Amino acid sequence: MQINIKFTDLDLTSEFREEVEKYVEKKIAPLDRYLHTIHKGEREIAAAQVEIGRITRHHNKGDIYRAEIQILAPHFGIDLRAESVKENLYDAIDDAKKEMKRKLTKESSKRLEIIRKGARIFKRIFRR
Repeated sequence: MQINIKFTDLDLTSEFREEVEKYVEKKIAPLDRYLHTIHKGEREIAAAQVEIGRITRHHNKGDIYRAEIQILAPHFGIDLRAESVKENLYDAIDDAKKEMKRKLTKESSKRLEIIRKGARIFKRIFRR
């Protein structure tokens, strides 16, 4: 899976930026197993766009962080988006990942059910 990370309204040192990028890649990469398919002999590549940022600067109790994950999989014809707003940057990333995993699982189960329904119809027709 191709992962593009965008930082919005964050002042990060290069070490912390690399640490966050590694963390995001570690969390998002396993979502690729829900999108595997082979199309015309080649493996299709899904793209994940991750945006991480701070929402406002004027909170009394600290910063509020936002993590948004958008997965584009043209071979499936899906465009899924998950967003989370938390007080901790890592919690926002984890929460957005959980929501995206839930959406991908739901989408894959829908597709599997359509295939099974077609197989049942096919079996019913040729059983007679």
